[in-house]
Amino acid sequence: MIKSLFPLLIIALSGFIHAQESHSPDALMLRFPDISKDKIVFSYAGDLYSVPKTGGTATRLTSVAGSEAYAKFSPNGDKIAFSGNYDGNVDIYTIPSSGGVPVRLTHNPTPDMVNEWFVDGNSILFRSQQNSPSYRYNKLWKQPVKGGMPELLPLEYGEFASVSPDGKKLPFRRLQLKTGHGNAIVVE
Repeated sequence: MIKSLFPLLIIALSGFIHAQESHSPDALMLRFPDISKDKIVFSYAGDLYSVPKTGGTATRLTSVAGSEAYAKFSPNGDKIAFSGNYDGNVDIYTIPSSGGVPVRLTHNPTPDMVNEWFVDGNSILFRSQQNSPSYRYNKLWKQPVKGGMPELLPLEYGEFASVSPDGKKLPFRRLQLKTGHGNAIVVE
């Protein structure tokens, strides 16, 4: 019986492999949305798009060779911060919310992932493995939007984080473990 099922398994697998090979590598799902007062920004097929909150046609905001993700609107909605991979490494960039040429803010060899804007709109909260033992864990950083060196926040480790609306608290996930579980902590 098993011998008679083997040819069917081969045929099924060859169809699956063919479907995978013909699938475009850029056809990715809509991911990482963020909402401003009147717009939604999201990643699709490695580029950033925005659409009015009320609905309508999405507008492509980036077209640079590379991929963009983790887009976040600034508090007043005039800029978008995102993680972009243009030179073989993921760094933090900003663009006007209407689109435009990306401005690079970070320049270190480890991946930098945008978490959130600080309430004043002058800095971006991000996670990175820089200064981490053996590059095993992320730490949280504050990057000035006007440029310059990022500031390491005084926390041992940090993954996903946000800034409270009053700017006085920083809820964050300490570690991203392989099991997907970690500890959530709030720092005041």
